[in-house]
Amino acid sequence: MKGESMSRQSQVSQINALGIWILFLAAFIFSTPAVFAANTNSDMYVSSSSSGGAGNDTWSGVANGTVRVYVFADNLSGIGAVSFTLTWDPAVLTYSSVSNGSANSTWSAFPSTGSGSVTFTSSNSSAPITGSTLQIAVVTLTVNASPGNSTNLTLSSLSVADTSFNTYTPADAGNGTFSLASVVNGACGSANKTYTYGSNSYGTDTFCSAGTASPSSPSFPGSGSTVDWTCDGSNGGTDASCSATLQAPAAPTITSEPANQSAGIGGSAAFSVTATGVPAPTSYQWKLSTDGGSTFNSITGATSTSYTVSSVTGAENGNEYECVVSNGISPDATSSAATLTVNYAPSISTDPLSQTADAGTSVTFTAAATGNPTPNYQWQVSTNGGSSFSNISGATTDSYTINPVTSVQNGYQYRCVASNGVSPNATTTAATLTVDYAPVITTNPISQTKVVGTSATFTVVANANPSPGYQWEVSTDGGSTFNNISGATGSSYTVSSLTLTESGYKYECVVTNTLSSTTSNAATLTVTLAPVNGQCGPAAQVWPYGATSFGSDALCSAGNASPSSVNFPAAAQTANWVCQGLNSGMNARCSATQRPRIVFRFW
Repeated sequence: MKGESMSRQSQVSQINALGIWILFLAAFIFSTPAVFAANTNSDMYVSSSSSGGAGNDTWSGVANGTVRVYVFADNLSGIGAVSFTLTWDPAVLTYSSVSNGSANSTWSAFPSTGSGSVTFTSSNSSAPITGSTLQIAVVTLTVNASPGNSTNLTLSSLSVADTSFNTYTPADAGNGTFSLASVVNGACGSANKTYTYGSNSYGTDTFCSAGTASPSSPSFPGSGSTVDWTCDGSNGGTDASCSATLQAPAAPTITSEPANQSAGIGGSAAFSVTATGVPAPTSYQWKLSTDGGSTFNSITGATSTSYTVSSVTGAENGNEYECVVSNGISPDATSSAATLTVNYAPSISTDPLSQTADAGTSVTFTAAATGNPTPNYQWQVSTNGGSSFSNISGATTDSYTINPVTSVQNGYQYRCVASNGVSPNATTTAATLTVDYAPVITTNPISQTKVVGTSATFTVVANANPSPGYQWEVSTDGGSTFNNISGATGSSYTVSSLTLTESGYKYECVVTNTLSSTTSNAATLTVTLAPVNGQCGPAAQVWPYGATSFGSDALCSAGNASPSSVNFPAAAQTANWVCQGLNSGMNARCSATQRPRIVFRFW
């Protein structure tokens, strides 16, 4: 009975204890979370396999696809509610889904992608497994990084309640290391090439620098043939197709011909040739032709791929050079011939000659120059007696024609500059153009009015070549007829001591040279008396009171009075008149005034 009583008491105690735990659990659910004591016999960790493992685990060799994280708990007598947080680098992995492990848990819903830190929570579940490792959850993550990247998977914030309503915080939160396996792309090794003629093995060359050769030991190719193999990649890498070829013997072939060269006297010119063949050419022999390519002779010591002609002379202009290449396989190869052009500066061989031409005709100046390349020509003209020259547009041949010649070009100088790109240019001497033309009056004599006894000079200006002569003529009949004036043969003519008789005479000048003559316009001479300016006479004064006439005093001392007679002014009056000038002389205004009467009164 006592034992039964104890047993019942124990049951009551158990029931009471159960009630206490229920209340505790309610307080846990509906109040602020409590601090749980650690159970060192419990552990939770992440693993890379469903069979689990101790503590931390490592993933490797994963190239793409998904990774599954298995979460375990040890030594629990069944599992109730569970929560934990899994953290990773979102640049490497992305959350996909969560599912149950061995325990029958119901997980709350999560988004399709994770931020890199996700808390997983389940409701109560029953798992009648005690004293063993329980697989709580399987979290699936998607790989989204390049091979070679890695991240740590950290399990934290663990809370586990077993079926006895004991809540544990495992001592080891657990960490996992995840690394992506590097993709290996197959790559050909040093044996992937063409072997020179005469080779018989791969030597130290490798078939693959990455990946695995298939077949593993390719045979060495025969002459002119090729052997193929594949370098297989791994972890999703690509394969590489490789091959080795053994050259077949081949006679030399010219691949780059020697080029024509130009050089100045004293300079140098280099010719070069490039050739291929199997085996590679080893023998070169340069040859020279001095007869335009009819015959070629070997040049002593010129046995390399290039040949340089030093200290070039004018005599070497036009020489041709070729090269014969051999490698022991017939036939030898002969390059095309390259020509040496020796350049030298222009030299004048013919200077233009001075020329004389009539206006309206044409004239041609000619020059010649030697040089290599053939010189170009540029004619120049000087309009200032040779002080300066300017290019004539379009005058770029060895001759220059002026058509028609004009009088303006008389005395112009012409020269030619020869150039060919080699300094210095060459310039001819200057040739002078003389243009003969008939006289042209540029300034006619001007009509003049002069006073008797003075002189008048008439002048004409004319252009002509040859220089013209002058002959002045006079007309005394108003221009009907003109007669030569003896001795009046200059460009000017002066008539002295003029008289009124010569008034109205006309003068002209005949200008003559060997080509023609021309006559100026006629100028008229007008001769007049000397002008007399009007001048007031002694009557132009202030007269005293009481005067009654001018007496013998004249109104004008020069010129004519207008009016011719003037009344004597009364007291305090003024009389006015004009003394008119003669022969275009100036007028003078005059006046006479009588003083007023002055009366003195005394008181």
